[in-house]
Amino acid sequence: SNFATRTQTKDPSAAEVAEIVANEIQRLGNEAVLPGELEPRKLVITGDNLDIDSKNKIATYTGNVKVVQGDTTMFSDTLKIFLDATGRQLEKAIATGNVRIVSASGMATGEDGTFYNTEQKIELTKHAKVWQENNTITANRIVAFLQEKIVEGYADETDERVVMTIYSTGDVPSPFDLLTGATPT
Repeated sequence: SNFATRTQTKDPSAAEVAEIVANEIQRLGNEAVLPGELEPRKLVITGDNLDIDSKNKIATYTGNVKVVQGDTTMFSDTLKIFLDATGRQLEKAIATGNVRIVSASGMATGEDGTFYNTEQKIELTKHAKVWQENNTITANRIVAFLQEKIVEGYADETDERVVMTIYSTGDVPSPFDLLTGATPT
């Protein structure tokens, strides 16, 4: 497999930095990868059927699809995986039908879901809902930016609205508690 690295240094120390980098690359090539290092990256996909289109670099799983990575599991009726031009990197994955994502931190559902690898973004559509403990967001479309830990909800063009329900833990006072005893001016 290919490996690339780049460093920036001042001229007097360039030879020393180059030697350190070369030694580290050699060490990485000679040492076995510990099982604990690979486990978090392990991804297992199962389904009733699998169709691979090598020319277009698309894999399609159909029927009772289940994806497991670490403590996160996703279920759907179908899953279409698109690889980049090299065929080595995930570009995006589109899950359709009864999408459900379950992890230690919460759960999310929607009729359809798309994961964009470069952006590290998940988009759930059609009756999307996200739970974290008892707190929920319900919307026609929910977008989660995984790196930034941002979740956005969007309504559709009909009467549906975005609804967020939050239950206080009691640790933080409600903003409405601040109004108790206040005198209007």
